[in-house]
Amino acid sequence: MRRILWALSLIVLSLVLQTTVFNSLKIGLVKPDLPLIILVFLFLARSPVEAMFFGFFAGLLEDILSGDILGMSALVKTVLGFLIGLLGRRIYRDRISVQVLILWGATLVQGLFFFVLLELFMPDCSFFEELKRMISILPFYNAFVGFFIFYGLNRLLGRSRINAPGKG
Repeated sequence: MRRILWALSLIVLSLVLQTTVFNSLKIGLVKPDLPLIILVFLFLARSPVEAMFFGFFAGLLEDILSGDILGMSALVKTVLGFLIGLLGRRIYRDRISVQVLILWGATLVQGLFFFVLLELFMPDCSFFEELKRMISILPFYNAFVGFFIFYGLNRLLGRSRINAPGKG
């Protein structure tokens, strides 16, 4: 129960920081997606069902706080949670390079998923060019910022995931 409360607190903190501090980290219209970075870290250490729960929780809070279409982030992050939860069971997930690579891919998949959903539900939107640009830049920006966050979280939790297997 303590692990779950810690994870939920981390998700809420990431959403608060995303809407406050991380606004100063914008490059153009793109800023790191702190909730996704935290979720990928959590997803890799969880079962697919737990990861889906955390993804839904974070996505729903994000939808409520952003005022966007209610349920869109919840759906996307739930699906990502399931997929990364499955992937985390099949790979050596303790290396920070693997975590960053999965974050890069998750950011890309999330962007494409949002793009498809917006195309389906709002085909007349005029911001698709901006969304395409964000999809091309954000995975790299998230990976860069995510490296430092993963490093800090791994150190905080007493796990060194930069070292080769068996050395940390």
